Formats: sequence, C-alpha cells, structure tokens
Amino acid sequence: MYLKRYLFTLVIYYLPYALLVRWVDGNGAQPGEAHAVAHTIMGLLYAVMSLNLVVFRPQARFAFESWTHRTLRWLMYLTLYIGLVLLPALLLLSHDSGMFRIILPVPALLFLGMLFSPVEKEDPDEREVKKVLADDGPRRWLTYYGLYLAVPFAGGLLIAMLVPEPFTLRALTLFSLSVVGMALWMLYRLTVARPNIRFASLTRGQRWKRFWIHAALYLALIFVLPRALEILFGHGPAMDTWLMLPLLASAAYGPDMLNAALRIRPKKPKLRPETEDERL
Repeated sequence: MYLKRYLFTLVIYYLPYALLVRWVDGNGAQPGEAHAVAHTIMGLLYAVMSLNLVVFRPQARFAFESWTHRTLRWLMYLTLYIGLVLLPALLLLSHDSGMFRIILPVPALLFLGMLFSPVEKEDPDEREVKKVLADDGPRRWLTYYGLYLAVPFAGGLLIAMLVPEPFTLRALTLFSLSVVGMALWMLYRLTVARPNIRFASLTRGQRWKRFWIHAALYLALIFVLPRALEILFGHGPAMDTWLMLPLLASAAYGPDMLNAALRIRPKKPKLRPETEDERL
C-alpha cells in the first residue's frame, strides 16, 4: 500500500528541513539565510530520495522494465523540483520575500505522483483495452503540443518576474535548452517508450531509428531553419511553434498522421442503382 510509504517519505523530507532551519538559525544566520541553506541541502536529499522511489525501488505499477524509462521519469521529477521548488524559493529568499512558504507543499505533491497507486483492481482484459486505446488515441500528442506551447510562455514569464536583470539572459538560455530537452523527451515517448499501437510490433532498433529521424528534424527546426531564413530573407522567425504540431503527429502516427490523428474515415463508394434485369 502506497499510503504508509508516502507518509514515511514526507517525514523523511520535512523533518530534516525543519531541523536544518532551526540549526542554521541557531548559529546566528538570518531567517532567510537559514531557509536558503536548508532548501539547498534538501535539494540534494530530494534527488537521492526520488532516485530511490522512481528508479531503484518504484511502486509496482511504476516498475518499468526499461531502466531508461525509469531514469527519464526520475529526470522529469528532478526537473520539476528544480523549476517549481528550488529556484523559486532561492529567488524569493534572495529578495527577503516570505512568499517562499507557498512553495513548501509542492514536494509533497511530487512525492505523491511518484508513489500513488490506486487500490481498486481492474480486469486484465479491460486494462489491456484501456492501454491500447491510450496508446492509439490522439490525446497524448495533443497534450504534448499544449505543453510545448504553455511551458515556454510560463517559464519566460516567471524568469522575467523572479530572476534579477543581470542573470536574465543566462536564465533564458538555460531554460530554452531545457525546453529543447523536453521536446526530445516527448519524441522519445511517442516513438520508443510508448509508441502508437500500430508501431508496437517494431523492434527496439526500429523504434530508435524513428526517434533519431524525428529528433534530427526537430533540431534542424530549432537551430538550422531560423539561421537559413535569416540568411535568405534577412530575418529568421521561430517556426517551431507551428511546425512542432505536424512533427508530433508524425511521431505518433507516421505517414498516415492526418487520417489517423483526425479519425478521418474513407468515404464509402456509392453503389450504382441496379437495373431491372440485375434485380431479377
């Protein structure tokens, strides 16, 4: 049962945090400095705890056979912690803002995502049908596209609000590279880790081949196309916002992406009216 393990994890995380704050504060540090030191140390502890919960000792429903799949899941939770907990807390504390306290419950939600396992039992056949529908449905790649649009907007807004001006350019550069990594992770999920049902029979090597093709197209879209447009027309607009949509659809459905993604069915041929002789 995940609940006991979850409560134990919360104690292991929040109790050292409280003790660290009191210890650093007791050594003459300012309250903000004490919390900043505690957050930095707890970031290292979170990395170790999440590595154990996601990679080495995951819940049964998350015990994926592929270590690559487990490691990518751990990197996702580590990135979420850095972006939602560590960096915002340190930035707010550097400005002597008490608003960092609203970030304290976020690790509890992240740990819940690592450990949550429904207790109800499903029929194996019904579970397999749900998996097939999830793999074959259009929702996943559309969700990824929505994230690809929303994450840069939200991240750029947070950086503009929270990061001091001398560090804004560096923060935007690092964030842009993380968005590129997120897009490559999406393509990996669609082509290798959880491909569409029509590609389930492909070998591992064939799946990786599809991934590298789409990854090369994406990297060219990000780094090569704007430069080429700048040379040809004097300016290089970012085209990835639009062209990422067909790229994700292609990763999910292959060459038949339009019909499969939109569920377009071929028209039934119209039957020729029967003559009197044919009717007889």
